[in-house]
Amino acid sequence: FTLLLSTMLIILFSGLSLLWMGHIVLRTARNTAPTCSPDIEMILIPCVKLSAGQPNDDFRLRLERAYRLHQQHGAQLLLMGGITGDEKLSEAAVGKRHLINRGVDPAAVLMEEDSRTTLENFHNARKQLREKNIKRYVIVSNRYHLARCQALANGLGMASALCAAEEHFSMPSSSWLRLLVEINYVHWYHTGKFWSRLTGNPRNLARIN
Repeated sequence: FTLLLSTMLIILFSGLSLLWMGHIVLRTARNTAPTCSPDIEMILIPCVKLSAGQPNDDFRLRLERAYRLHQQHGAQLLLMGGITGDEKLSEAAVGKRHLINRGVDPAAVLMEEDSRTTLENFHNARKQLREKNIKRYVIVSNRYHLARCQALANGLGMASALCAAEEHFSMPSSSWLRLLVEINYVHWYHTGKFWSRLTGNPRNLARIN
């Protein structure tokens, strides 16, 4: 229903609401630095759907950035991603294997393996952060994905910093479709968030709060 509502709003406002979301996504992608504060306690890495049991290019970029931050600051790492499709291992488990192969101490890599969506990633990560009383953390992801991460984290009351996986902003022609999909996801999320709060639906509010 909220996807239909999101589509109706795009049509009603002649695409202006989608353009605004596009502005937010692109601004976040351009302006987020590939660095973070030196006092962080944990690095959060949303995982990506695997490719034949291996990290794809985007996932590798996230893992390599997280590895560098860990080397610089010594913060723990939290990989977020469960089993999807026909895969045998969770996304988090494959990511942990990659980091261990890079020389990271296994004890420094935590996993959240119960989620299948980015929203579930952050719900479950928030629980772990609270249990461990972690206050200072950073979310590492690809530039096109950062605005959605920030929206979801903010909606869950997670005052998080962002770190770009890529060194510089670059959008080759092959990436524009992926970016458009991401803009639609962000638009859909904000529409669903507005509708849930407007109607006071407890089931929907439980998902976004």
